[in-house]
Amino acid sequence: MTQRHKNLKILAFVGLKGSGKATVISYLNQKGYPKVSREDMVSQIDHLADAGQHRVITDELSEFELYKTIKHEFPAELTLVALITEKRTRHHRLSKQVGDPMNEQESSASDWTEVENDQAQLIGLADTHIENDGSIDELYRAIDELVTELGFEL
Repeated sequence: MTQRHKNLKILAFVGLKGSGKATVISYLNQKGYPKVSREDMVSQIDHLADAGQHRVITDELSEFELYKTIKHEFPAELTLVALITEKRTRHHRLSKQVGDPMNEQESSASDWTEVENDQAQLIGLADTHIENDGSIDELYRAIDELVTELGFEL
């Protein structure tokens, strides 16, 4: 299968709640990387590529069927990155999140739901992973290193 769009690269982040997906997407989005959402993702990517965009990010590739669709449509363009974070750290982050903090019981229930609903498969299929148990600055450095390593710079 050939590349659908020349020089297009898609970076998709997966991980359990509290692993840092939204933080990474916000960081990269502020640097100018456009984010695509779950709704009609293939069309969004095509539209951005047709407009001359060569780098696309998402944290909404949370269902195995959607992953298979994107992997089929953009086989050489997609890199799946798993954010791996200790349970204790994730649950602490979830208890401090603005707007909808979770207690320990809710965080544990969320873990089970996500694992039962494809996240474990997607994490297992990831092309690479980033451990995110440290500071936000350490996460940003790891993302910057990954972007450079993959040739994902804008």
